[in-house]
Amino acid sequence: MERQILQSLQSWPWQPSQSGRWKQDFGPKANFKKQQVKIPETWEGFPSCSHQLLELLRGKTETLRDFEAVECLSLWYDSDRGASHALHVDDLWLWGQRIVGVSLQSPSIFTFFDPVNSVCVRVPLPQRSAYLINGRVRVDWQHGILAEDIWGPRVAMTFRELTEPMAQTELGRQALERAKLPGARGFQRSRVCGGCFGLFLL
Repeated sequence: MERQILQSLQSWPWQPSQSGRWKQDFGPKANFKKQQVKIPETWEGFPSCSHQLLELLRGKTETLRDFEAVECLSLWYDSDRGASHALHVDDLWLWGQRIVGVSLQSPSIFTFFDPVNSVCVRVPLPQRSAYLINGRVRVDWQHGILAEDIWGPRVAMTFRELTEPMAQTELGRQALERAKLPGARGFQRSRVCGGCFGLFLL
């Protein structure tokens, strides 16, 4: 399945992102400073491989049975560019309690940091592993990937849900319906807290 996903992603252009990364972003667009969100007219849902992957992930844990992804973000970590992802907490006004990701092509390490107690926990991410961030780790802990933990080309696919208040808005309902579309078309181009973090192999 990993090979099929990677081949599918090559049907889409990679856009430059921060800290040596490249990205493919499918979902609503947000201005995080102004806390404003809109639905791009050109957004036609997720790539078809994303729907298949989500079905597989939902079958892995009861926690994801009702998970409705509204964003699919693919990040390509280019080791030659010193790619990394600074420690952060995903925005709480827009994204919901659960963050689901898949680590492809090469292994890495997730770094979690509790700024209140100055505690750091490092979690291995094997190739083809999936992770779930939930609970206190989602809200109170920062997470990221250090440049020294990128040892080769790595692709991460991240799925996010809306907060309950946002999902109840007209825009939220429209975004959720758009995310369910059968598949957008691309083009060919030359343990941290019990129950808060889960890891499993595809």
